[in-house]
Amino acid sequence: MGGVVSTSSSSASDPPASVIIVGASFAGLAAARTLLHARHNKDKQPLRVTLIEPKDYFEYTPGILRAFVAPEHAEGLCVPLEE
Repeated sequence: MGGVVSTSSSSASDPPASVIIVGASFAGLAAARTLLHARHNKDKQPLRVTLIEPKDYFEYTPGILRAFVAPEHAEGLCVPLEE
């Protein structure tokens, strides 16, 4: 289980710069999103972002307390990581 989510844009002349982010919790996902968003808004330089996470999903652990009192809330605590 687990996985690596990797996205890249390529140019024929320059190899893409590489960024590796370890952990897909709040900070890791925010960093990946910021880097990918910045790549699309600026001069579109090639960038390869690799997100390394042992699970293939994001888990909102603090929400488990709410799930104890509202079991229907448990469905939204895990979100699959996609490319």
